[in-house]
Amino acid sequence: MSLFMPIEPGIWPYVLLAVAYTVVDRAVFAASAAPTTRNRQEWTYWAVTIPYYACIVCPLLELATGLGVPTAAGMAGGAALVAAAAWLRWTGVKQLGRSFSAAVETHREHALVDTGLYRVIRHPLYLGLALLYAGLALFAGARLSWIVIVLGWAGIGVRIIAEERWLSAHLPGYQAYMQRTKRLIPGVW
Repeated sequence: MSLFMPIEPGIWPYVLLAVAYTVVDRAVFAASAAPTTRNRQEWTYWAVTIPYYACIVCPLLELATGLGVPTAAGMAGGAALVAAAAWLRWTGVKQLGRSFSAAVETHREHALVDTGLYRVIRHPLYLGLALLYAGLALFAGARLSWIVIVLGWAGIGVRIIAEERWLSAHLPGYQAYMQRTKRLIPGVW
């Protein structure tokens, strides 16, 4: 038995897509000049971070083991969702400016942002994550990864609720803003 299994051809496009997304996502976070004063490691941070990496790795594992069966339509749809995710996260961070933080916090320069994407929904960055999770699995033709994705979506929901509790208590105008907008899906939630 060989130490090395043959690599499925569908792996390379997936790896390219995942790496390209990750580079864009990390670049936008690095470019934001927002100060962070709280510990980013509160438990809800992990409720989003662990699924983020799992939703990248699990479809890759399915591809490597032959469980993932990519189709042209799935790859096109998945790539479109990943592109939408990147755009939402890039645009959302840019529109937040110095009010952006990866931690659930407010700081002296923090201001309520209710224009652009934030005029329509309160959490476009988390919507981007939800689309990323689905897009990667769809691109890879993954099946079992949907379990991790649903858990990731639950983690996003938990993080949103914790963030909104904090912002309602510490950011003037946030409670009124919550009355005007939905969390992730306009008119729904």
